[in-house]
Amino acid sequence: FLADERWSDPFAEVVAGEDDAVQPAAVTLSAVYPNPFHDEARVQVTFAQATSATVAVYDLMGREVALLAEGMQPAGTQTLRWAAAGLASGVYLVRVQSAGGVATRTVTLSQ
Repeated sequence: FLADERWSDPFAEVVAGEDDAVQPAAVTLSAVYPNPFHDEARVQVTFAQATSATVAVYDLMGREVALLAEGMQPAGTQTLRWAAAGLASGVYLVRVQSAGGVATRTVTLSQ
């Protein structure tokens, strides 16, 4: 059997993909609770390593309504509090953005 340039390994992409799956996510937004909530929600974020990040809440029009964290964040899991006093009932987006990635979750505020 002689291999030439026209032959390709059908499993090459699968093997490369498996290596990527083993790597932990750089940022994980694991929970926003309670959901739905009335006055205050807790946002649980995990960073694989210390990184500069922003954790913010947006309304569905894309306007930032709360900034929960900004700047260097330590590695590990942290729980942030979001007090939503003065905001209208509705659906909001909690977004974590860092050099390692972006994660978003929806949360419902019911007054």
